[in-house]
Amino acid sequence: MVPRGVQVNRCGCLGRCGNGPNVVVLPSTAQYERCSSARNVAVVVNDCFGGAKASTLEGVWKMRDLGNDAGEKGDWTAAVTCYDAAIQAMQEDGSEQMMHVVHSNRCTAHLALGNTEEALRDAQRAVEIAPEWHKGYFKLAQAHVDRGEWEAAAEACNTAYSLDSKLMKSPVFKKMVDEVRSALATST
Repeated sequence: MVPRGVQVNRCGCLGRCGNGPNVVVLPSTAQYERCSSARNVAVVVNDCFGGAKASTLEGVWKMRDLGNDAGEKGDWTAAVTCYDAAIQAMQEDGSEQMMHVVHSNRCTAHLALGNTEEALRDAQRAVEIAPEWHKGYFKLAQAHVDRGEWEAAAEACNTAYSLDSKLMKSPVFKKMVDEVRSALATST
């Protein structure tokens, strides 16, 4: 949820526990205290790096979380509606700070609903916005698998793995890779 080119790392205690959670911005070492809400963190990100307004980011987080909650309950139609609202808010604000994440989440919802064309579009958009994000390619592979597009699925799996080799520890990713390999072996 940070602008491109900004890296976020966790760290240990900064010695100011009574004022936390804290955010330190490098290389300036500016320290921001009491960043305990999505709004506070969004204000820091906006102040330091520009981008979407804090109110927009807070609303996007809220809609994404509501979509995730709906999906966990199996209400994928409601999830899509929440993700649609988050994407619309970012489009109106002219921000893409979190757009790839919401497209990825909406892809999952569309796959659950059997909307493979919409899922593919969302996965492609996530990859377009964040080409170094492995999860976008993971979702792209899932969309291609659901469409029976095995070569494209293999390419997306390879790219996802090249961006994060820890994916092979994921049972879901391993199962998908095995399914793609099997399909490719039987089609040749």
